[in-house]
Amino acid sequence: MIKAGAQKSMIIEKLNRFSLNQLLFTKMMFDRIQSFDHGIRICIEEKDRLSYGLDQDASFQIQSLMRSVEDLDIIAVYKIVDGSLYGSLRTTNDINVQSIAKLFG
Repeated sequence: MIKAGAQKSMIIEKLNRFSLNQLLFTKMMFDRIQSFDHGIRICIEEKDRLSYGLDQDASFQIQSLMRSVEDLDIIAVYKIVDGSLYGSLRTTNDINVQSIAKLFG
């Protein structure tokens, strides 16, 4: 994350407040990060979050770490919940990710 441009102090501050299960879930998520020409993406399943005993808020806190990476055009987080795919696109510049999201419905 730091190599990708995330702020080290912000990451340390957030991780200092994580439980062991949040840290283990974070490691699993980091292991799944895939990079592409203009950003990063990750896909997680709801059962992954539940297997660590985390609620939606804890999962959101972890995902917010990825959103803090600078110098990436797009940060995409996909979730599979009950067989349905949900996505979140973020950008750190003036790319209109809403237009991209509309292409996927």
